[in-house]
Amino acid sequence: MRDLGYSGPMCEWPRVELLPGTRKALADLSGDFRLFAASNAGDSNADRMGRALARVGIRDRFERIWTARELGWKKPDPRFFEEAVRGTGLLPAACAAVGDDYARDIVPAAAAGLWAVWLREGTEAPGRPRFRRSREESAAEARAVIRSLEDLPGVLRAL
Repeated sequence: MRDLGYSGPMCEWPRVELLPGTRKALADLSGDFRLFAASNAGDSNADRMGRALARVGIRDRFERIWTARELGWKKPDPRFFEEAVRGTGLLPAACAAVGDDYARDIVPAAAAGLWAVWLREGTEAPGRPRFRRSREESAAEARAVIRSLEDLPGVLRAL
């Protein structure tokens, strides 16, 4: 989902929207991968996050949803990812985390043993500067760097 800069729970925002390529990526992935959502959203719990995802018609793509409230940790703490993985019943090495914030998503996901996929374009909130890294620095933590969610299915199949 795109961060539009509103405050409060996303399910109550006047407008919510998907990042370009989200529907196609989820449709392509859903037959071959188990899909979960974990969010740092401080104003929401899993139910509210599910309602936000339902507003854009993708709630049914996710087997389970967590927010920092259910997980007990906030990103960038690697325990956020460790708790989410524990809830899947999978090993960390069998999981991928996709995020747009290098410091809050990619570094802690990799530290928790997940495959970290860095989405570098099209996700920034209005007025919020992006954390940028060079290609060399990103290679240290991210297993893959994508510019669009449409690239995600191919990347995950290649990992």
